[in-house]
Amino acid sequence: PQSNNVETKASLEYIQKFGPQNRNTNICAWDAGSLPIRTASIDVVVSDLPFGKQCLSSKKLTTVLPIWFSELARILRPGSGRMVLLCGAHKCIVKSLQEPHGNVRQNWDITSVFPVNISGLLAWIVMVRRGDQAAAVQVPNYKDRLRKHTARREQGRKRRRKS
Repeated sequence: PQSNNVETKASLEYIQKFGPQNRNTNICAWDAGSLPIRTASIDVVVSDLPFGKQCLSSKKLTTVLPIWFSELARILRPGSGRMVLLCGAHKCIVKSLQEPHGNVRQNWDITSVFPVNISGLLAWIVMVRRGDQAAAVQVPNYKDRLRKHTARREQGRKRRRKS
């Protein structure tokens, strides 16, 4: 895939170098807020979310979580869809799952939250089941919110490079 995003290119290069040796594997870089997947077609999502330290601050993470969870609510099968999330700050994840986005509560059932130790770093596993209600509507103005977040991130990088 073609991409101008430096992190995406680096991730793809890493996966191509160290990933599966099966040459039939396709690697795709998709926007997590707008996945090219049919509604209610996925059984399980496993994700290593940003920890809010290197990649995103906790404040920035709370900006994008509603967008991600709204899209995951759309693609997961109602009633049987599951998520297993690895995260650094479980409280903001749980809060985002429990809050309504727009006028819609996304009907998540948090089945388990427990700590894990990853090379001395405290992390959390959050296990979630998708409820039976119809797919949630998209977060209002999500594209504008993502553009603003990306622009602020790029400005911060430029400042750090100048320092």
